[in-house]
Formats: sequence, C-alpha cells, structure tokens
Amino acid sequence: MGMIPKKQILTRKPNTGVRGALLTGVILPVLFAFVPDSAGVVASWRPELAFCGVAVLVLSFGFLGRWVIYGKLLGIIGCILTYLTLFPGLGFDPTSTLIATVSILWIAWLIYDYQPVGQMLKKKDRLNQLHERSLWAMRSLLLLVAGFHLMELKNKSELELLLSLSASIALVLFAHWVVNAKHGRSRFISLTFIFFFLIGLWYVQQWGNQQKNGVELCSLGIGFTSLYFIQKNFGKHEDRSHWWDAFFDNPARVMVTTFLAMCLVGTVLLSLPVASSESRLSVIDASFTAVSAVCVTGLIVRDSATDFSLVGQGFILLLIQLGGLGIMSIASFAVHLMGKRFSLQRERVFAEVVQSERSEMRASLLLIFKLTFIVELIGAVLLSLLFYNSGDAPGQAIWRGLFTAISGFCNAGFALQSESLIPYQCNAAVLHIVALLIIIGGMAPIAVVSFPKLLRGKRISVEAKIVWITSACLLAVGMIAWVVLEGNGLFANMSLSGKLQNAWFQSVTLRTAGFNSVDLTHLSDPMFLFSIILMFIGGSPGGTAGGVKTTTIAIIAMTFWMRARNRKELIFSSRLIQPDIIYQAITIFVAGLLLWVALLLMLDVTQDIPMRLLAFETTSALGTVGLTLGATPLLDEIGKILIILAMFAGRIGPLTLFMLLSEPSKPEVSLQFPNTNIHIG
Repeated sequence: MGMIPKKQILTRKPNTGVRGALLTGVILPVLFAFVPDSAGVVASWRPELAFCGVAVLVLSFGFLGRWVIYGKLLGIIGCILTYLTLFPGLGFDPTSTLIATVSILWIAWLIYDYQPVGQMLKKKDRLNQLHERSLWAMRSLLLLVAGFHLMELKNKSELELLLSLSASIALVLFAHWVVNAKHGRSRFISLTFIFFFLIGLWYVQQWGNQQKNGVELCSLGIGFTSLYFIQKNFGKHEDRSHWWDAFFDNPARVMVTTFLAMCLVGTVLLSLPVASSESRLSVIDASFTAVSAVCVTGLIVRDSATDFSLVGQGFILLLIQLGGLGIMSIASFAVHLMGKRFSLQRERVFAEVVQSERSEMRASLLLIFKLTFIVELIGAVLLSLLFYNSGDAPGQAIWRGLFTAISGFCNAGFALQSESLIPYQCNAAVLHIVALLIIIGGMAPIAVVSFPKLLRGKRISVEAKIVWITSACLLAVGMIAWVVLEGNGLFANMSLSGKLQNAWFQSVTLRTAGFNSVDLTHLSDPMFLFSIILMFIGGSPGGTAGGVKTTTIAIIAMTFWMRARNRKELIFSSRLIQPDIIYQAITIFVAGLLLWVALLLMLDVTQDIPMRLLAFETTSALGTVGLTLGATPLLDEIGKILIILAMFAGRIGPLTLFMLLSEPSKPEVSLQFPNTNIHIG
C-alpha cells in the first residue's frame, strides 16, 4: 500500500469520535423514560424499555469498532427505542420533547455518518482517534448537562447518579487519551485534575441534598476543563485545520448548517420587540415563523399583516429571500466578486450546492442572481400597479407588491393580506402574475432559460425536457381536477372564466407556493386526496420549490411504464437513463413517504385534531407548501415543534439526501453471487 496522505487522515478523522459521544450519551433512554406524562406519572414499562435501549446502544458502541454495518443498525434501533421511552410523556412538556427530538436526530446522524478508518491508519494514528473520542465525549457531556437541567424529570435528584455516570465515562475516555499522549507535565496536571473531579463527583453525589445542582455544576466543570486541556495540547501531535471546516467539507453538511444558522438568526430577529406590532412574540412563535420563512413554506401561527411591524415584515422578507436563494450561493457569489478563490475541495462542495460543474459555478451563480432579481423586480412593479388600482395607498401598494413578488418567486406563500389572495380572486391579472412568479421560481434556472429553445423546437437538455413535460402535465391535471371536483363546491358562485382562472391558480400554488384564492376549509374529500398527492410531489430540482420533485416522480413513472412493457432499459429522448438515477429516485420517494408517515403519527398522538386536518398539514409542511385547512391555529406547543421539524426536514431533506446519493461511491469488490428468483405478487 502507498502512503496515506496527511490531508486524507484529517478529513476522515472526525468520524472516529462518534463512539465517544455514543458512550457518554448512553443514559439518554433512562432520562427520557422519567419525563412524566399528562397525569404526572411514569408508566412502569418505560424504564424497562429504557434499559433495553441502553443495552442496544452499548452493543452499538462495541460493534462500531469492528462490525460497522451491524453497529450502525443497532445504533438506529437504539435511537428508536430511546425515542419510544418518551411516550406518553411526548405531549406533556414542549422543552423535553424538543430536546429529545433534536438529541435523537443528532445521535442518529452521527451514527449514520460514522466511517471507520483502515487498519493501517488505526495503528499509525491511534492517538488521534483517542483524542477525537475524548473530545466528542466532552462535547456530548456538556449538551447532556444542558438537557438535564432544562427537562422536567420525575425524581430528578435520584437521576443525578446517571449524570455522574456519564461524567465518569467521559473522564475515563479523557484519561485514556492523556495516558497515551505522554506530554510530561501536562499529563501529570491532567491526571491530577481527573482525580480531583472524580472526588468532587463522589462528594456532591453523597451530599446532594445540601449541594443544589452540584452534579450539574461539577459535570460542567469536567466538560469545560477537559476541553481546555484537549485544545491546549492538541497541536503538539497533529496539524489541525479550523474547527469549522468539518461543517463545510460536505454538501449535505453545508446545506444543514447554513439553513439551521438562518433559522436561528431569524428566530432572534423576530423575537425582538421591534419586530412585532403589539406584544412580543414567544420563542416558539418566532421560531415557527422564522423556519417557515427560511424554508419558504408559508405556514403561520401569527398573522403577517397585523401581528408584525414593518420591521418584522422586513425581517420575514429577508429570510424568505435568503432561504429561496440559499445562503451559500450568496456567500460564494460575494467571494467571487472580491476576486478570491476557494480550495478545490471547497469549490467542489459549493458546486454541488448550486448544482453545477466547478468550471461553470461562477456562471451558474450569476444566472441565479440575474434571473431572481430581474423577475422579482418586474413582478414587484406589475403587482404594485395592480394593488394601487385596487385601492391601496401608493406606499402600501409598493410594499405589498414587492413583498408578494419575492414571496411568490421564492414559493414562500407569505402575504400581507390576512386572507392571502382571496380578496383578489376576481382579479385575473394578480392571479396570473403571481402564478407565473411561482412557476418560474419553482423551476431550475437552467430549465427556465431553455424555454425559448423549447418553443422554437430546438434541442434542450434531457433534464430540462423532463422538468417541462412533467410540470405541464401536473399543472394541467391539477387545473382539470379543481374545475371538475370543486366546480359546484368552492367555485360554485363563480363564472366559468372565474372557475378556470382560480382553478389554474390553485393548481399552480398547490404544488409548493402556499397562496390561496379560495377558502380551503371546506375542501371536498376527492380534492383533498388529490391535493395531498400534488403537494407531496412539489416542484422541480434546482428551484425554490419543495416536495420530492417532478424529476423523481417522472423517473418512477417511466420506470413503471418500462417494466409494464417488460423492457430492461429506460430510454427517454434517445438517451439511456442510468440505473443509479432510478435508484436515487426510488430512495428519495420512499424516504419522503416514511418521513411523512412518522411525522403524521407523532402529530396524531400528541394533537387533539382530526386526522384529515393533520394529514393535510403534514404534507403541506414537508412539501414546503404552506396551505392549511385550519389546523395551524389549533396546534399546541408540541404540535408547533413537530411542524417546525417537518418544515425544516422538507426543505433540506430531499436536497441533503440527493447530495448524499450523488457523492462518489466507494469502489466495491466484484464478487460473483448465484442468481435467485423472488416472486412478486
């Protein structure tokens, strides 16, 4: 074997610390089991299930060191068991629910992202592995202490023993690294510190009644002091890059990190007193609105027109624009303007984020920004004139026109009218302009600029052709469904032209935008089912739309037709579609369906709302659509948290999954296995 480059070691090294986080956080199932339910009690079966979860997580820790596949499988099973221990306390305490959900998702992601290093590297660089394990153990300990302090737990004083156990485990992992590091005086100081903190843990545990929060404070001291020693001595045996590089060496991490950062910043901005028109927003309501804006969804728990000041509406508009464009596109564009260059690795990551080749990244970014701002400006001018002609004051008309244009192009669905666009259901110009903004924004820029070629009959890319054909079919079928199924329902009092125009508008907005020109609370059952399907599909890849995307559905539909005709290859427009693309489409579709079922089940368990409304709400949130049948105002704090998670997952989930599936696969050993036959149906 050749020498392993040092940079390769650094890029793979962070994954070796996951086992430290897993072992330190192994007490989570027991903590979750003692979150009381609505009656303030803990069912007897929950601690028993918790100990099963602990056992499975410990087995996962052991298996990850040798049999990674089985270790990951056990880890995911352990996460599921851990989350189940929270029932039925899930619907009682919003803080505990949010902490538990985020913790489980974080642990599951770490387990999924774990990649073992080769045996040669383990022998040569074992010290780095021990360092990473202790580093992640201490980080997990600090998060565990924060969660322990915030959660409402039954018999909390007795559970401090578990927190002491986690702190002791983290100390043991830290001591293992210190002993092997051999840093002379630093090793002596570190071991002395470990000894005194162990004595401190024993002391506060024995006299816990006299020392309030003593275990928590001692655990915090262990975590922060250990991190100080780790960082101080780190550079003596390894050349480390910046700590934030781990978040920007992978397109999926870039997507998750940037959208999460925007959501957090948006929550802070909307929580400011200046953002609301009257009373200050609660953290949950501010977070709900920020996530809905950044993820360009449009679901609201506060009226954008009345509950927010002009400054607050400006914050929402900024979040919508950043969420629609993607903050990484903006950052990349700014760096290019300053004449700076990225590393080849960073350029590859950013190119995947904007879905272009490295050599074409600058052109792609310019195209995105030109198309966005030109279309939004034209739409804002036209809508401002229409709102002015409808009776708005000049300043109000301009602000509403700009807000609606950006919200429409970004497929956000936010409106400065309390009834969305219902007051303009007879204004054909407003409906058609907003619909056109939605369609353009929901398409990839490459597909939009190819439209003139398509009209002239010239050849366009296969992907653009699939996007246009699928989108046209879905829009046409949706319009026909609205006319047929709601012609005597929601459209009963409209003329024929009014029915056609509103059916067209609802077909466009139902896919991902979230505006509505009619009251949807009385939607018929057949149209309800059809709406679920259209919202789940969503828009096209590369645009601002959500859902599993038109190309995914098109590939699955063509695969079905191919197999129905007993063909073995998928041919479209004289081009062979590779099996890998088919597998990606199926994976994204199934993942979206499983996520939909899981979120709907959690909402049904925690909310006293009819299943019909919850199913529509879940699909709208995951598809980043923003339409509702009236369930949003009925959500309690737990329901709001679940919808926040659904909106975030709906925005970054398909993109992240696509990027993970698009990464170069590892070379597989070619083995010849005997064929088998499985009867289907």
